[in-house]
Amino acid sequence: MKKIGLCMVGLILVLVSTQIGVTSSSASSYDHWKDLNDDGIIDVNDLQSLASVYGTSGDPINKTELLLDLQDRVEALENQTVPLGYIGPPAYDSGWVSISQPGSETLTHNLGTTNVHVYMTGYSEAYYKTNHAFYGSEMYYTMTGDLIRYGAYWCVLTSTTIDVVRLTDDPSWEQIRVQMWIIQEPPT
Repeated sequence: MKKIGLCMVGLILVLVSTQIGVTSSSASSYDHWKDLNDDGIIDVNDLQSLASVYGTSGDPINKTELLLDLQDRVEALENQTVPLGYIGPPAYDSGWVSISQPGSETLTHNLGTTNVHVYMTGYSEAYYKTNHAFYGSEMYYTMTGDLIRYGAYWCVLTSTTIDVVRLTDDPSWEQIRVQMWIIQEPPT
C-alpha cells in the first residue's frame, strides 16, 4: 500500500509540474527508450502507461542486444541474396579427376554436411568433350546378348566424402568433375 501511495504522489507531482510549467534546470534530451507509447513526446501518457504496470515483474530484455541480433540476421540474409539468375561459387570443386573404366573414386570434400546440391560433369577427349551423356547409367543388351553399361553417377555421400562410379563400357566419362553447394536453411 505504501508503494501505491508513493507512486500516486509521484504521479501527482509530475502532473502538477507539467501543468504549472515547472522545468528542470538541467537540460535533458529525448530518449526514445523512455517514450513508451512511441509518439515522439515523453509526457504524462508515458507515465500512465508505466503506472499501469507498476509492481509487476518478468524477465528483463536487453533492447540493444536485440537490435544488434536483428541487424546480424538482416546482414546474414543480405549476404545470402544473389542477383536473380546467378548461382554463387561452389563450396567444393573437385576439379577434373581421371577415373578408370570401370572404376570408382572417393572424393574428399570436408564440407561437414550432407545438406548439399551435387553437380557432376563428365569429360572425354574422344567422345562428347564436356558432357552429361549417360549421367546416371544406361544398360542394354546388344543383338549378340552382350550387356553394355554406359554412364557414371555419384553415391555414398557423407559429411566429408562422396563416391563417384564409372561403368564398364562407358566412353564419355574419362574424367569427372564434382561441384557441391551447401543448401542454406533460412534463419529462424
